[in-house]
Amino acid sequence: SGIGAVTVTSSGNGIDYVNAGPNTPILDNQNNTASGAGAIITGGSNVTVNSFGGYEVVVGSSADINNTGGTVPLAGQTPTGSVVVNEKGLGDVYVMGGTSVTVIASSTSYSGEIEIGNTGSDKTGNSAAGGFTNPTGPIIVADYGANNGSMITVFGGSSAIVAAAGDQVIVGD
Repeated sequence: SGIGAVTVTSSGNGIDYVNAGPNTPILDNQNNTASGAGAIITGGSNVTVNSFGGYEVVVGSSADINNTGGTVPLAGQTPTGSVVVNEKGLGDVYVMGGTSVTVIASSTSYSGEIEIGNTGSDKTGNSAAGGFTNPTGPIIVADYGANNGSMITVFGGSSAIVAAAGDQVIVGD
């Protein structure tokens, strides 16, 4: 019958790599504030990531986007349910797939990128092949960085609400 749920709580200064089947909820708590700490999540149904790290959170692709760039994810790598990312550190956030997506960058020092869907910046190339990486439900982004140069790009979804402190925002393609 498979795994009921996957919960990872780590304090390592590297990347948490988590993969699960399409019916398995994922919760990843990355509690290290190091510049190399982050999470890469593939698969799963409802995905929640709480990160204090300074590197990146990637949901829906196995690519280490900040290091090697990305590609269109393989079948089964994108989540089938809702995605919530609470970026409490300084890392970039990339979300591909899912239904509803909520990303909250709560640090007033936040200056990273937030990319949701089939954007060119997350290396899916805004291509026809990457179209399935656009979320299908509502998208909410809140960036509490004090105008520190964040770039927020949101493609897909049934609606989008973006609250940002003077950063660059692109919604729709």
